[in-house]
Amino acid sequence: MTLNCKPSPSRWTRFSLLVAIFITVIGCDNVDVKESSRLAQSGEAYFDEGEYDKALDFFNRAIEADPSNITALLKRAHINARRGNSDLARDDYDRTIILDPNNPEQYLKRAQFHQVQSDLKSSLADCNRAIQLAPNHPGAFSFRAGLHLQAGQHDAAIADCDRAIELKSNLYQAWNNRGIAWQAKGELQKALDDYNEAIQITNMISDAFVNRGGVHALMKKYDLALSDFSEAIRIAPMDPLGYDNRGSLYLALEKPDKAIADFTQLLNITTDDAERAKRVFGPGRRKAQIHIKRAQAHQLKDQRDEAILDLRNALKLDPSHAVAQRMLIALTKP
Repeated sequence: MTLNCKPSPSRWTRFSLLVAIFITVIGCDNVDVKESSRLAQSGEAYFDEGEYDKALDFFNRAIEADPSNITALLKRAHINARRGNSDLARDDYDRTIILDPNNPEQYLKRAQFHQVQSDLKSSLADCNRAIQLAPNHPGAFSFRAGLHLQAGQHDAAIADCDRAIELKSNLYQAWNNRGIAWQAKGELQKALDDYNEAIQITNMISDAFVNRGGVHALMKKYDLALSDFSEAIRIAPMDPLGYDNRGSLYLALEKPDKAIADFTQLLNITTDDAERAKRVFGPGRRKAQIHIKRAQAHQLKDQRDEAILDLRNALKLDPSHAVAQRMLIALTKP
């Protein structure tokens, strides 16, 4: 029997995947580990430059040379996840775990993939397995805290953050996640303290500035809130959260020109990265909401036609949006 040393994992069932990998890795006579490593290194160079087509070609060739090259599998999975090819990405993540079943990092990488796919149950299962394998892994506890936050389990999130901070006191994400949990529980000062600590650890990540700005806004410290949102935008000018929060606060403060500028910038963010696009706008309803907020800002300036255009765009994205429907009826009735 001639073995096929160029598998197509997207065609396999979940059951046959394990058997096929075993046969491929054990049975192929022409595995070239050295050549595979060389190809993967070239792929990583292109990956780091953002040239994903070239990188993908090298990773495919690396995997053909050695189907057990975990580095190439992970990078290929990452590229496919970015492009929305979730089945291909999932197969490669599965393969890394079959090849390296006792490595907690492989489970955490797949957990992150599942999280982006909004599969919290699978993500939590992988994270739990990582913690079983490495019970003193601070990053695993911090990541699981984020999953608890998404599920609305704030006390569980705080407990995991406590453990992560106990294991590694300068872990930014643990302080930031715990701040989110305290904020959700209405403990604003505790949230503020944790965000301050996160920013002390590193002031080059935008999330904590956005979150701290939200707390300052709730405390009616609007100048501090705007400063935090602006700093978040400076750090990550292509991230939507800074513009969305600052624009929303400008709208609440009845500063329509500045609100319109931020919402327009937010809507103009473009990307061919499917994973990032999902984070930017999520379902159409979220993008529709931005059009609605910009329409409200136009109304403050008595710009009726511009407001109507935004509302119609919102309804194209979400035809059942009741707020947009009511606003449009009010603006267009005789």
